[in-house]
Amino acid sequence: MASLPAGTVTFLYTDVEGSTRLWEEQPAAMGDAMARHDAIVRAAIETHGGQVFRTAGDGLCAAFATAGPAVVAAAAAQQALAAESWPLHQPLAVRIVLHSTAAEPRDGDYIGGGLNRLGRLLAACHGGQTLLSQATEQLVRDHLPAGASLLDLGQHRFRDLSRPDRIFQLVMAGVSASFPPLRSLDDIPNNLPAQLTSFVGRQREVAEIVSLLTTFPAGGRGERLLTLTGPGGTGKTRLSLQAAAELLQHFPDGVWLVELAPVSDPTLVAQSITAVLRLRELAGRLLDAMLADYLRDQHLLLVLDNCEHLIDECARIANLLLRACPELRILASSRESLGIAGERVLRVPSLAVPDLRTLPPLDELAHFASVQLFAERAASVQPGFQLTPQNAPAVAQISCRLDGIPLALELAAARVRSLSPEQIAARLDDRFRLLTGGSRAAVQRQQTLQALIDWSYDLLSPPECNLLRRLAVFAGGWTLEAAEGVCAWGDVDAVDVLDLLDYLVNKSLVSADDAGDQLRYRMQETVRQYAQDKLLAAGEATKARTGHLAYFAAQLAQAGPEWRTVQRTRWAKWVSQEQDNLRAAVAWALETDPEAALAVVYDLSPYWPHAGSVTEGRRFVARALAEAQAQPGGSTGEDADPRRQLLLAGAWFADGFLAFSNGFGADTRRAMEKAIELLRPLGAVERLAPAYGFAGLGAFFSGDMEASVAYGQKALVLAQQAGDRWMEAMQLLSFGQIDAWGTDGAGGTSPKWEEGMAIMRELNDGWGEAMGHMVAGNAFLRSGDLAAARGHFEQSAQLFDEADYVLMTNIGRSGLADIARQQGDYASALELYPTVIRVWRLADHRGAIARCLECLGFIAGRQAADVAEPAALLRRAATLYGAAETMRRVNNIPMSPWEVPEYEGHVQALRRQLDPAVLAAAWQTGQRLDLDRAVAVAVQEPAGLP
Repeated sequence: MASLPAGTVTFLYTDVEGSTRLWEEQPAAMGDAMARHDAIVRAAIETHGGQVFRTAGDGLCAAFATAGPAVVAAAAAQQALAAESWPLHQPLAVRIVLHSTAAEPRDGDYIGGGLNRLGRLLAACHGGQTLLSQATEQLVRDHLPAGASLLDLGQHRFRDLSRPDRIFQLVMAGVSASFPPLRSLDDIPNNLPAQLTSFVGRQREVAEIVSLLTTFPAGGRGERLLTLTGPGGTGKTRLSLQAAAELLQHFPDGVWLVELAPVSDPTLVAQSITAVLRLRELAGRLLDAMLADYLRDQHLLLVLDNCEHLIDECARIANLLLRACPELRILASSRESLGIAGERVLRVPSLAVPDLRTLPPLDELAHFASVQLFAERAASVQPGFQLTPQNAPAVAQISCRLDGIPLALELAAARVRSLSPEQIAARLDDRFRLLTGGSRAAVQRQQTLQALIDWSYDLLSPPECNLLRRLAVFAGGWTLEAAEGVCAWGDVDAVDVLDLLDYLVNKSLVSADDAGDQLRYRMQETVRQYAQDKLLAAGEATKARTGHLAYFAAQLAQAGPEWRTVQRTRWAKWVSQEQDNLRAAVAWALETDPEAALAVVYDLSPYWPHAGSVTEGRRFVARALAEAQAQPGGSTGEDADPRRQLLLAGAWFADGFLAFSNGFGADTRRAMEKAIELLRPLGAVERLAPAYGFAGLGAFFSGDMEASVAYGQKALVLAQQAGDRWMEAMQLLSFGQIDAWGTDGAGGTSPKWEEGMAIMRELNDGWGEAMGHMVAGNAFLRSGDLAAARGHFEQSAQLFDEADYVLMTNIGRSGLADIARQQGDYASALELYPTVIRVWRLADHRGAIARCLECLGFIAGRQAADVAEPAALLRRAATLYGAAETMRRVNNIPMSPWEVPEYEGHVQALRRQLDPAVLAAAWQTGQRLDLDRAVAVAVQEPAGLP
């Protein structure tokens, strides 16, 4: 074999798709086919100057000194393979990938970090397809074979979780150019974050984790809970992410990361999981049951990261979900095990370190993971850094003195910018001299990490120290603007925060993530806990938390009114991103400043439904009201403080708005009436108008049409007096619904509705128009113009879907289901209602659930007329009506007057068709069903069968 090329080498790897199955099914023919395959591919490679240096399974690995001939060889190979007649039941599907990277030959093979990319590309490629990395494309874009072209497949992330790579497909004559999407991270449901640094070492641990979670011994179910344990800084999180990426192909319903480091309240563990899964948390629905219901049939991996400070709650949730969800797997990381039945614990060791007594040669030393990690991270902060015979002993000493702890090595490597490895090693020796006594156990490693952070902190300038400890007040990360608003006081000036943050990022004490439109900063949790201790010791914790509250309260004061503008989507995204910080701010306000808590929950109230956090929101509102009313001066009498009255009114308004978002009409009306009582003496017209408006809607959905009209008229007058065009439009749209669904039998849209829609269009408010279309859909449904109703419901659903407002989108879908039912298209209705009722269940919208149960009961009754044995369908109808009756009674959700005639008529029909005893028994069965079993009966799941 001639000398293998070195330097920048273009590699060509091949693999036969489905070869394992072909060998099993057609062994003799497959042997002949592979011999022909090898001859064709080798000939193409060698004819164009490449060298096959390794075989891998049924594929070949070749190296080229330049990229152009490699691409020509790939094209020639694929064309020859496509033209071949194969002795198989199908053509041999060969995938070929090319990547150019720096590599050096050794013992007939190659070493170099870029070679891993080829394996990732092969895994993503399809049989018959040829892929080029961007590195290769840049070398050959102007030197392609005759008749060939490149198809840009866009950027893709692969299982090493590094930055995405742009991938190109080689298109050539005689070879198919049509293939499914690449099998990359972007093609499988997941929320795994991109990593900006390479994954070093741990290949054995990754393989073990993958095997444990995917290997199912005979008669067993494999490991369902695997917990990675070890002290802080050993890389449990990074290992979890890498293993999760490797596991993606094994979990069709996705791999979902739940970051628990910023969560301090155990009651929010379940909320964090629901947020990741994008479930909507709303009033009255236990999160445990909601999660178990959603995950019951999901073949899914849940990654619970940093469980140690919430260990009891994490253990409880994991135990509950694993028992209820047979296909669920959980990968947890924690400093201690969860301690529940069925848990498999895998201790994460430190990275391998060399023996200082007998240092190996330089090329062998570079293969120790601890040395490799230090060298790669040092090169990232000091371009050109590499392991040399001169610095190798010092790097080896650093690796050993830090016990191979990844975080410690990364912090030390960050100092290469200003210190040589020899200087770093000497300083570590001085610092660790105090920690040489005692056992070399896990606690010692933790002490080592603590000592390293002490050392890093001591090397910071005073302004850097001040900023680092103040940044610990943030939960879940922060932006530059937030850091400037919260941390700039004393000897830290706002204009210096950017530079100070940059210094802290360079020293690996803070990380910066690309959040799309801006950078978002965060601290590794171990560093954050260290900084929190420093903040307390400096006596600055109260000032920092108060400043944190003030900043986020000010942001929310701006966000609140903008819910009425086209900016609502931007603010909804901000609230979702800052959820952990907002929780921390509200918690501090409840502890120290009840009036600030009242203001914050009022400003947050429009955004909680959009984020699916209504239950949490109502809980915060209730606490804010309780704390405020318990304070001196909490009176609501004539001598009460007007400012406090306004704040209390805002909190009651928030509670009513959130209750309305869940369909609790009576709660909505009650809370809004309390707000009105507080606002009326203050003459706050701009606040009174929406309070009256929602009180009217609460009365409307409670069936009190007279009160609904009275409150609505008052709201309209006040909105016009205040010059509030948006509120005026919303009230006009509401009157459109009241007019259409009143007791006079009217239907269709009204002039008030037309006027309201005109204002929304004038304001360029698509969300408001969606509300108008929803009202119009209901109005035309009432009038019997089903075609017009369908058009409005479809427009409403589309606009709300574009705004990612799931609950409002579901109202449109519910309307479409009602149309199908009224048209007698029961097949379509039965396709729509189960989806609709599941969304209402996640939202805990009891009134909507009861209505769906009644509609499904109506359909079952009507279908009974078309079957030879109608009894079963009639009993089902009675069971569903019984469940709906109990739900309305228990939750004080009366039936709307316009719903009563149809309901009573159908119940009378049931009484005529069923034996009274049978009817009573079926009805009572429905009355005994709890909410989840009633929904299960409605969607005809086995779990609901009585």
